[in-house]
Amino acid sequence: MNEAWRRLGPALLYLALALPATLILNLAFVNFHAPDDYDHVKRAYTLVHDPFRAVTPPGHSTGAMIDTGLTDYVAAQRPVAVLAPRPLPQAQAAAFRSASQMRWSGVQRFSEMSGAISYFPILYAPQTVALELGRWMGATVEESVFWARLANGLVGIALAALGLRLLPFGHSLALVVLLLPRTLLQFASNSADPILYGLALIVTAMGLQATGRLKPLAHNGLAAVALFVAASVRPPIAALGFTPMVQAIRNRQWPGLLLLGLSVAAAASWALMITTQVVELRCGAGGSPIAPRLAAFATGWPWLIGHSFADRGVYYFTSFIGHYGWGDGPNGRLSYLLPPWMYVSAVALLMIGLRNDVRTPARLDRLARLSLAAGAAGVVLITFLAMYVACRGPLQTISGVQGRYFVPALFAIAPAISGLAPAARDRLQSLFPILLGVWVTACVIAMSLQAQMLYRL
Repeated sequence: MNEAWRRLGPALLYLALALPATLILNLAFVNFHAPDDYDHVKRAYTLVHDPFRAVTPPGHSTGAMIDTGLTDYVAAQRPVAVLAPRPLPQAQAAAFRSASQMRWSGVQRFSEMSGAISYFPILYAPQTVALELGRWMGATVEESVFWARLANGLVGIALAALGLRLLPFGHSLALVVLLLPRTLLQFASNSADPILYGLALIVTAMGLQATGRLKPLAHNGLAAVALFVAASVRPPIAALGFTPMVQAIRNRQWPGLLLLGLSVAAAASWALMITTQVVELRCGAGGSPIAPRLAAFATGWPWLIGHSFADRGVYYFTSFIGHYGWGDGPNGRLSYLLPPWMYVSAVALLMIGLRNDVRTPARLDRLARLSLAAGAAGVVLITFLAMYVACRGPLQTISGVQGRYFVPALFAIAPAISGLAPAARDRLQSLFPILLGVWVTACVIAMSLQAQMLYRL
């Protein structure tokens, strides 16, 4: 029984902190406050309205046909949500004040969403259910989008808690990453990140677990489904499949290995197919062959990635820990930072999490550690490759990469370093849950108060 409770501890701690934090931040922050939020909502809408139809009118980036009630609401909400300079023009301010009364029209018009249209839509099912429920009940667009935010965050929290329960070790670092200010704000949004993070953690954990009560084929099948759903939205997550594949080979689970391989192949096929169809005028990408870009990356990736970190390392760090508003991903700029104490304390907690995991007793052989490290490196490498292919920025720096894209890699790093220097449990490890709880509470209160100033006309 004690062992069962020990394994449940990290998941219960996460639920105790993440659930109230997500609910409070949902109430404090306006709809569409997180990067690309409204494009994610539009993609959720398309799940039951031509999910695989990409539309590219002349002179536009790729998009889809969206209900005019939603597009009008986006237009009214956008200047405030993205933290445009104040004061707003009188017409924009009036539109924002009236946005809460806008309703679904049942009429569609074209709307650009070149990034989100490339995401396989099944991940948005919780948001789609909330949006369609709102439409069916006659709710306003604002109410429907808010319900979608809640559904998205709650499902993401449930998946992350399951991942923590399945993860045999590496909990401390994973907990800190899941409770960073940026992560909490993403969980209180319509972003794909909450469900992606939960699925990435589950894939990592299942690669380290024995099959347990599940038959090997069912165990690997569930990991394959999670891997496909995540990698078909964010292809770099496919690299996390390396650990469960290695374990399947070692255990001679050939049908399971086949399922894992097919899930990665299916996600890669979707990404390659949709990439050739999408036009993104902002990034200068569209419809052109990707082979030359792949060849250029293959020969110059160390220099490209190294130069990108040298040029935008500070941006990667701040966009990983957290910021307000959308920022400017293609150009690597953030306009509204968190209070300085959050960045300093976040680094301290990350160091404590690393220390705790290194000291935690963990039985993990060298091959398993190497597979985790290789998966983490693959996430980073493919992230830069994907942005290099999709976003045609400056030749020296790969545009569009944000710090939060590295979160799945840390889910693999956490167990990889666990038990490298095992030691008896000390006072700092015992105090860690309290420190984390106090810190999360302080961050949520500070961000909620700041939101009242940031989003006020």
